[in-house]
Amino acid sequence: MTTPDFSRLYAELNLRPDCSLEEFKRAYRRRVAELHPDRRGAGAPVIGDDEFSLSELTSLYGLAMQFLKQHGRLPGGPVLHAARARATIGYPGSHSLRAPPSSGDGFANVSRRSWFVLLVLMAIAAYLVFSAPPASAARF
Repeated sequence: MTTPDFSRLYAELNLRPDCSLEEFKRAYRRRVAELHPDRRGAGAPVIGDDEFSLSELTSLYGLAMQFLKQHGRLPGGPVLHAARARATIGYPGSHSLRAPPSSGDGFANVSRRSWFVLLVLMAIAAYLVFSAPPASAARF
């Protein structure tokens, strides 16, 4: 197995290894649009040996994303603090997945599960109240 050449990927995307994840994704999407056969048209020149093909670009991008998941940074990028790395790539429990706290609304931090449980409890209470026999019915 050969080692992927991420420097060639960065050169193809016109980026530096210390770029942000957003810049990296944006440049990748732009380059895919340029290389895609449906976008190039019938008269476009065939890609030479010195240029990337779409499959090479996609393959290297996938490897870079695997590297990001394993190490919390892009290949060649600066090493991040562990908690910051988790927040960057969106692991469960990271700060990027939580709703920002709201100062005015007391219900902002209540989870969806809590709302669902409350709704179920209210439905059970309504069923018990409305299915009970009326209090005015006299039994003889």
